[in-house]
Amino acid sequence: MLTFILFIILKIILGVITEFCRIYLFALSIRVFLAWIVTINWYTQPYIVLKKLTDPYLNLFRGTIPLILGMDFSSMLGFLFLECVIQLLESIYIEIIY
Repeated sequence: MLTFILFIILKIILGVITEFCRIYLFALSIRVFLAWIVTINWYTQPYIVLKKLTDPYLNLFRGTIPLILGMDFSSMLGFLFLECVIQLLESIYIEIIY
């Protein structure tokens, strides 16, 4: 009985972490898309919240790839890493179910 309860708790925790990663990936997508729009003032609402949520993660990858034609593609590493984490969590979740 105890193992069944732990099994259910583990499934719930993995599901919540996976969904959080998906939502964060969506927020990153919005942040990178809005960075291409020149007229956005990042110090007004709601942009400042998006910037504060996503910049610490994106700063981990900035500077890892040199600028190509003046564009910073290091955020792609952040997307790739987060997508790999999501895939890993989903595969663990599927293994637990079966």
